[in-house]
Amino acid sequence: MGEIWRDVPSVPDILASSEGRVMYGPHREPMPKGGTRCYGGQPTFGVWSKQDGRFILVKDGVTYKVHRLVAEARQPTSSARCAREVSGRSCISLRSNGRGCRTCWKQRESNA
Repeated sequence: MGEIWRDVPSVPDILASSEGRVMYGPHREPMPKGGTRCYGGQPTFGVWSKQDGRFILVKDGVTYKVHRLVAEARQPTSSARCAREVSGRSCISLRSNGRGCRTCWKQRESNA
């Protein structure tokens, strides 16, 4: 079974995959002197943020954590739940390929 892409409910035009990747939804926009151009459609793990130690995606000046986008696409969030990363070993060494960390759901009160 291949990679499955789903919409991220809280961020329009962003898709998240079952492999932990994200992408802008493919779309066309007009060119200044006529015609149209295709944008989006290129999967990525995001950009590594040294400051935060995680992959991020910036859209319209807002920074999103990739693991949260992937988790939300799998299971939309409710007000009492949020996503966190878990791993049996150090997440920092595993995040470099974007697949080492798993994302799970945890009650907001116990997410320290």
